[in-house]
Amino acid sequence: MAIIKTIDDIRANANEGLIGLYLDKRLVKWLKNYNYLDYAAQVEQIDCNLSRKDIFSELAKIFELNIDVNSLATSSEEQLCKAQEYYDASDYENAMIWYTKAAEQYSAHAQCFLGFMYYCGEGVTKDLQQAIYWYTKAAEQGYAYAQYTLGFMYYCGEGVTKDLQQALYWYTQAVEQGADRLNIDEETKNSCIKNITVIKLQQAKLNMLIVGATGSGKSTTINAIFNLDVATVGDGIDPETMDIQKYQLHDNLVLWDTPGLGDSIEKDKQHIAKIVSMLQKKDTDGNALIDLVLVIIDASSRYMETSYSLINDTIIPNMKEKDRIIIALNQCEIAMRGKGFDYDKNKPNPELLNFLEDKLISVKRRIYESSNYDCNVAYYSAETGYNVTEFFDLIIDNIPTSKRYLG
Repeated sequence: MAIIKTIDDIRANANEGLIGLYLDKRLVKWLKNYNYLDYAAQVEQIDCNLSRKDIFSELAKIFELNIDVNSLATSSEEQLCKAQEYYDASDYENAMIWYTKAAEQYSAHAQCFLGFMYYCGEGVTKDLQQAIYWYTKAAEQGYAYAQYTLGFMYYCGEGVTKDLQQALYWYTQAVEQGADRLNIDEETKNSCIKNITVIKLQQAKLNMLIVGATGSGKSTTINAIFNLDVATVGDGIDPETMDIQKYQLHDNLVLWDTPGLGDSIEKDKQHIAKIVSMLQKKDTDGNALIDLVLVIIDASSRYMETSYSLINDTIIPNMKEKDRIIIALNQCEIAMRGKGFDYDKNKPNPELLNFLEDKLISVKRRIYESSNYDCNVAYYSAETGYNVTEFFDLIIDNIPTSKRYLG
């Protein structure tokens, strides 16, 4: 069934799936949204303890459906059970038959699974257009995993023209589901949130300067933020970025990756001069070119004087708007000599979490004492993805209002 906008939509598309709409309260919600209050009131009077056949009979009366209730097909739940049995037995052709039957009776789960089977080519020739078709059917019913997958396919341009607006829409729909409809796991949900932020960043009119000491993980952070290998990641202590590198992402977003500091006094002087030059550059309107400065610090490092000197002596004096500076404590998974991080759950234990909170407070205090600036600080792991969502939120919150994505 298509998204309901008029009573005629219900009459034109009515099938047993209407019962599913009724049982999970979406039918009443949609009727009220479109101001069909009389119909909504009648639907609310139906006894939900009735049999499926009797519920459908009541709905048919309310909406004046010309359907023989006694000729209803096997329920979609039964068809799903058959489909799952065949799928578990690796009989994908028969699984496809029964998932199709259930999908045609408006089972969002079956529609999503059909999308998956067409996407993977299980029991059928791989067909991304058909995958898009069935994922869309499920997504329009509010099936979160289908919405997430549609977002991914639009984001990557798989089976459909790449469309960041559509990707953003479906990712957002997936994340904003209520608890009773959230049929995606926490990792998938976090991936949605991350990709939403990535799209917003890519569509912001923004120049971001990224600075930090050698080994702090600047390149890894760039790759983690944008899901792109735009920066070479070094495995040793030699800096991979020897000069300021410009990365143009889409039409609006530009990243400026600076050389790592801390290798030698002479090199640091040269690099700092380039950083100051970037901070003093103006755009065509005479405003500061750099909208946001991201200072990456290695959370596992005990010696942070290079970073403090960079922040207090170079960044702050040359940034007119101090709230455009973000301090990022990377590599928090090894901050306590590699102890206390649960890689299976991708989160720190209480001891490491307390350590990170104390370090965050310490960094804020140290910078405030030197510059009277109450800085924005976040800790995260570019390597594992831990706390990256909160890190993203801090970036988004500090983008100049005039440069933000407002879609």
